[in-house]
Amino acid sequence: MDAAAHSDLDRRIRAEQIRMLYRQLPTSTAGNIAGALLLSGALIGEQPWWAIAAWFGCVAANQAWRLYLYFVYVKGDRLRQDLSRAAQ
Repeated sequence: MDAAAHSDLDRRIRAEQIRMLYRQLPTSTAGNIAGALLLSGALIGEQPWWAIAAWFGCVAANQAWRLYLYFVYVKGDRLRQDLSRAAQ
């Protein structure tokens, strides 16, 4: 296999990896939020409420950011064209 064909194959594999990542993102986000809710409920009475709320807020903010990136990816071709940016 020549270098150009190898490079094209690498690019196509990377593009498919990124597509797979974004395809499963809504499901993983829902699972992360559900797990954080369950853990928060289990920690009530064991830790201060404000610590649980702060931790859950951080988890929720992280998951909201991931969903934002998902919608940006789905909505526009710009990210799909720039694989290095979409992979970050």
